[in-house]
Parts: sequence; structure tokens; C-alpha cells
Amino acid sequence: MTSRVGATQADWQQQLSLALAAEGDSLGAKAAHAKALELAETYQLESWEWWELQ
Repeated sequence: MTSRVGATQADWQQQLSLALAAEGDSLGAKAAHAKALELAETYQLESWEWWELQ
């Protein structure tokens, strides 16, 4: 389940990715991580923010 606000925040998507991975949902985790990176690029996050997403 994804909140509307979280769907547009890179850091929220990254946390979702970690939670899904912990639950064993590797496909969901990869999708959430990819979305986090996409949002980071879209919103032109600072380099340190990119680092945190890796």
C-alpha cells in the first residue's frame, strides 16, 4: 500500500524498498528502489541525497 504523498518522495520510496526487502518481496523492493532513483532525478536532489538512496 502506497500513500499519495509517499508516492512522490524519493526517501519514502527508499524506505518502502527496505521494508519490502525485509519482508522478502524482492520484486517490490526493486521497483520501489527504482522509483526512488527516478524521483531523485526528477526533483534534482543533492548529491548527498543520491548517496543515501544507494
